[in-house]
Amino acid sequence: MATLLAVNSAASLWGPYKDIWQTVGNALWRRQPEAVHLLDMILKKHKPDFISLFRNPPKNVQQHEKVQKAST
Repeated sequence: MATLLAVNSAASLWGPYKDIWQTVGNALWRRQPEAVHLLDMILKKHKPDFISLFRNPPKNVQQHEKVQKAST
């Protein structure tokens, strides 16, 4: 049962990105005309996800102190 839950949680985590990958493939490689419009809609929907990839997380003071103390 635990493995079944792990598979289901992974599927729900990566499901939207698999859809994006499939839509990109349909629009670019298979050159399906209806996929271009769908790709535009999906990219607009997932824009925050793509923008968040370029943001750096805020600095953690505790981690900085650990790194400073590591050399001593």
